[in-house]
Amino acid sequence: MTKVTLSILLLFFSACNFLDAQITFTGFKKEKNINFKAQMALQLENVYTRNSVDSLKMLGVYLLAENDNKSALANAVGYKIIGLYQRRIGEYEKALINLKRAVKFFEREEDNELTSELYNSIGLTLYLLEEYDEAIISFNTSLRIGKLCHSSAPSFNAKLGLSKALISKKDYLGALKASKEYTFSCMKNKYYESASNGYATMGDVYLYLKDTIKSESCFKKSISLPVESNVHLGNQWSNKGIFYFQMNDFDSSLYCFEQSLEVRKKLNNPKDLLESYYNLAEYYKARNEINKAIIYFDRAREIANKSNLFDDQIDVLKQLVYCWKALKQFDNAQDAQLILTSLESNKQEKWGIDNDVIEFAISPIVSDDTTFQKSSNTLEYFLVSITVILGIFILRKKF
Repeated sequence: MTKVTLSILLLFFSACNFLDAQITFTGFKKEKNINFKAQMALQLENVYTRNSVDSLKMLGVYLLAENDNKSALANAVGYKIIGLYQRRIGEYEKALINLKRAVKFFEREEDNELTSELYNSIGLTLYLLEEYDEAIISFNTSLRIGKLCHSSAPSFNAKLGLSKALISKKDYLGALKASKEYTFSCMKNKYYESASNGYATMGDVYLYLKDTIKSESCFKKSISLPVESNVHLGNQWSNKGIFYFQMNDFDSSLYCFEQSLEVRKKLNNPKDLLESYYNLAEYYKARNEINKAIIYFDRAREIANKSNLFDDQIDVLKQLVYCWKALKQFDNAQDAQLILTSLESNKQEKWGIDNDVIEFAISPIVSDDTTFQKSSNTLEYFLVSITVILGIFILRKKF
């Protein structure tokens, strides 16, 4: 498949979006052409990533199963979607494998938009794996390729992740520069949900720099911006909770943490849901309400166990050991410590996705291009028209 072919596909779906207003999962399932189905999956992925992790998983599994290794494009899109899903539920090592498989295809096809996006996703995954040097390389690669794109977003999207990685490397001035550039670019382009996250990150950096006045200002801006997706709404409520806690407004802080939890329950994203329970536990722990803290740490631990979030299991157990000791319930503390010690000494990979179906995502990417079949006369006329337009454009450039 050539870059021109991919461009024609994208033009086709722009027309489809104009005519049909939106792509639905039902329409995706009904589409017979596997390459067009893959492009529809990319459209749906943007929606599901923001609002429904379970739907994201279903989308990727269905595409890979339908493709059965026939189309290189569909395979790559499937790897991308499954990789994003796995990252969201904490299966970082597996996510990294699939995201790297996907980027190879789009890099070869010179699709700068998706290549830049995928290097950003790889960077975020490496960051979560605490591989900060490699994450920084991946973020910078995303930004370098992003400068070649027609749209502006890829030229700055990776700066938020880059800022977080630099914070972990204690390069606070570098992190501040990256987060400022990201946030101001988002505001300029009216990406207010992303800007909200950017301001929150700037607030974190200023805290590390011990500038509480600027930190407070950034958090205020973060929580004042309008957001629509449930993912960003959950994040914003969480940011508000942190901000109010820092301001010693504990009633408002508790309310915000509880609202974040309610939003994230609807999303059913284990990682975010665990974070909300963990935030509430930390709130009650800081308020010296240890019994309530234990309740929420236990709920966080249940999610970590069920979703195979290994590192989170360890973190929560450490907190439970502390809490049981604070209550002088040393038998419970010892039981938690024994489990913790066992986990730390027997760390192993755990996967939580349908392995029988995801074998599709383990096999090599198909190297032979799949021939596109025209599914209707309307589509045939559309492609002919696009080809004529491209031909006229090339002739004009030539003469």
